[in-house]
Amino acid sequence: MMNGQALVSLTFDDGFRCQFEKALPILNSYGIPATFFLNANQNQTHDLWSSHTNDWWKIDWRDEDIAMLKKLVQNGHEIGSHSVTHDPNKMPTQPDVEARESKRLIESWLGSKVSSFCYPFYHTHAYLANAVKSAGQCRRGP
Repeated sequence: MMNGQALVSLTFDDGFRCQFEKALPILNSYGIPATFFLNANQNQTHDLWSSHTNDWWKIDWRDEDIAMLKKLVQNGHEIGSHSVTHDPNKMPTQPDVEARESKRLIESWLGSKVSSFCYPFYHTHAYLANAVKSAGQCRRGP
């Protein structure tokens, strides 16, 4: 079990499968907790709007993913939301969906509270700030 006050916060965005296959076992072996900010969509690959359609595999919320993520939380890691679409063209047009719905979906899949949100693309998006706040999440990001 990982307890104690953190001096460093390790975060992983987007829910890439390699993060759970490669990084998670190392983190667990050293007792280092991390936060995984996940996109709340069931696409198998990341950023379908971009050219990265077949090589950026991510969790897609199948039963095995949910079981793994529940265990991850039980082991002291945190799950946060990272939008629904992760699409820079859609996010400005639907900030409430990106903040509220990502939180709602992840909480419903995992059965645990999501209290943090990381802005996609390492930017503080003013259009998302109020939606994130009203969804009851604290924001993370530069």
